[in-house]
Amino acid sequence: QPPIVSSEMQNNILEIDADLSNAEIEAIINAKDATSTFLLRQSEHRVRIYNRGIIENLKKLYQHRCQICGCSTQEYGTSIVEAHHILSFSESQNNDSDNILILCPNHHRLIHQANPAFDRTRKLFIFPNGVELQITFNLHL
Repeated sequence: QPPIVSSEMQNNILEIDADLSNAEIEAIINAKDATSTFLLRQSEHRVRIYNRGIIENLKKLYQHRCQICGCSTQEYGTSIVEAHHILSFSESQNNDSDNILILCPNHHRLIHQANPAFDRTRKLFIFPNGVELQITFNLHL
């Protein structure tokens, strides 16, 4: 028998994977985690120390907009724009403004997941599949 879905939910459903059985769908919807807890662990870990003012000033320069898509990430009085270090900070410890891009969370996640190369001359990312993504707003690189 098909899962029970309210008319309100039906309006929000795009498409359910046809390979999922009704039992699998119900298992996903009703999933419970009996293992969730906190674990207190003492350990040493690295802490990033850098001048946050550089990042905050770049966010102001771009008016809290993504340098790729130009979308404003300042909603409801809160900015969710993020700083991306072109050369990974954990490897380079480079927090200079010429190593930082201001990105929306979607583009920041995409860059970290796909790990494209950055072409400084052309100001664009080159993805492993050959697709190029241009920086459209550039006042500092």
